[in-house]
Amino acid sequence: MTLSTEFVAGVIAGGILGWIADHLLGTKPWGMIVLLLLGCVAGFYNVMRASGFAGRGPSGARPGGSSGTGPGDETGAAPALEREKKGGSGHGGHD
Repeated sequence: MTLSTEFVAGVIAGGILGWIADHLLGTKPWGMIVLLLLGCVAGFYNVMRASGFAGRGPSGARPGGSSGTGPGDETGAAPALEREKKGGSGHGGHD
């Protein structure tokens, strides 16, 4: 539901801004066409960003050089495995 809302919001925003631009600038139908297409692009980008697909490089690495398995990233399985090997529980260093 959230992903479809992201896309629809981009399209609606582009359509409304295009309609306003056409009426203020007298550019019918070009403002609507261009901004509606930009709204579709923005909607696709928002869906990709919300789903976690956008923002990763070709190797799957996150922007900033972190691959998601480093010592500061608690989202991957590797940090949990490293803690188990060291005997820690991973709760702030207090066992």
